Amino acid sequence: MSGGGNSLAISRVFNSCQNNKCCYCGDIVNYYNFQKGFTLAEVLITLGIIGVVVALTLPALIANYEKQVTVNKLKKVYNQLNQVLLDVKSDYGDLQILAKKPSEFVPDTIAKYYNGVKVYPKGDYMLSMCYEETSYIGSKNPAKKALYAGVDKNGKSTGYISTPFSGDTVSIKLLDGVCIGFNQFVDNSKLYPETTIFVDVNGSDKKPNRLGRDLFFFTYDAKSETIRPSGWNIDGADCLYTSTSIMLRGSCCSNQIIKDGWKISKDYLW
Repeated sequence: MSGGGNSLAISRVFNSCQNNKCCYCGDIVNYYNFQKGFTLAEVLITLGIIGVVVALTLPALIANYEKQVTVNKLKKVYNQLNQVLLDVKSDYGDLQILAKKPSEFVPDTIAKYYNGVKVYPKGDYMLSMCYEETSYIGSKNPAKKALYAGVDKNGKSTGYISTPFSGDTVSIKLLDGVCIGFNQFVDNSKLYPETTIFVDVNGSDKKPNRLGRDLFFFTYDAKSETIRPSGWNIDGADCLYTSTSIMLRGSCCSNQIIKDGWKISKDYLW
């Protein structure tokens, strides 16, 4: 007898014993077990629906999670950097030490305010951000050995970044894997050389090593004595903004995140 027939037969037995007011435990158990059961077809249909829903929603859930993790790490690094400046000023009386070359103030001054950091004194041109043999090479051309890729207007990687990294970039790796690089660009119109800070929130040995995804630019503002996102003083400076070879597209993504209230908005080049 088929499953449907069994169910009907048991149902009749149960109804009959109810009418006679004399049901055994076995009659009751069998009846409710069949009442709660699903056919194979029903199970397969349900699983199929669940699979479709998961396939449609899982990528978005993963992306949202990655965005939140990125923002949380970036905010933590940003706050730590500004706290380090306060500590340096408290210990040294001012921040004039930041007018020196990174090789002079990062290893002996900045690094000591972090626990257990590893210092990378100087790089060799593009291999300058916490570079090790395990570092992920972002360039499509291994001969370039570039750690990081730029971004186009569609949010896609654009090969490799030849600027602004240089052999003068000094970097530190924190215990949680975050890499922070320090470099300077001389601007004769300013009191101090402009100290630019590069932050890789998941380290150089993890993908995607791309502007706006895990690499973010900041700058030291001597007037306010604070760390600010790259492009903070430029109207409309978001992920799409680019002006010079140094101000690469994607270098102002940190500015967009902060202006949007520490969130990655829908129009962000993720």
